[in-house]
Amino acid sequence: MVKGSKLVPTEESYFMGKLLIEAAACRDPGIQRAALIVDKKDVISFGYSSILTEYPTSAGSWADRDYAMYSAEDMALDKAISCRRERLDFISVQLFVLNPPTHHSLLRCLSLGIKTIIYMVINDQFIDQADWKKAQHLAKERRMTLKEFDGNLNWIRDRLLKYDYLF
Repeated sequence: MVKGSKLVPTEESYFMGKLLIEAAACRDPGIQRAALIVDKKDVISFGYSSILTEYPTSAGSWADRDYAMYSAEDMALDKAISCRRERLDFISVQLFVLNPPTHHSLLRCLSLGIKTIIYMVINDQFIDQADWKKAQHLAKERRMTLKEFDGNLNWIRDRLLKYDYLF
């Protein structure tokens, strides 16, 4: 949508851009998964993949480390549940996630009543193809909307250029 001479991001583009910026909080630079839960244009919660436990045999590089991860979707869902204790209606909620959701995350969303997941593939190598096929089948079976993000994220660049004097 164009307003005057400036690019105004769509709702989906805004939330996906916000998600990309916030994904930098993940310690593992290769994964950088993040999830954002939105209800009627309001952000309810945010989550990013983080390390729960790092085992003592860990080596120096990220590829050689042995650790347990707390998934971005689980963190966002746990925060959303804790802030909505008195009112657990997630029917109008959307989940934005970087990389396709796992079938485990999809089952959790279905149990809460979330019917729409918008995802963006940022790194193909971290997608478990067998799990992704299972998640797609489950979503189709339960009439859940899995939508790949197809918007425009140029608004982030334009916004940063506006503040180029800071750099």
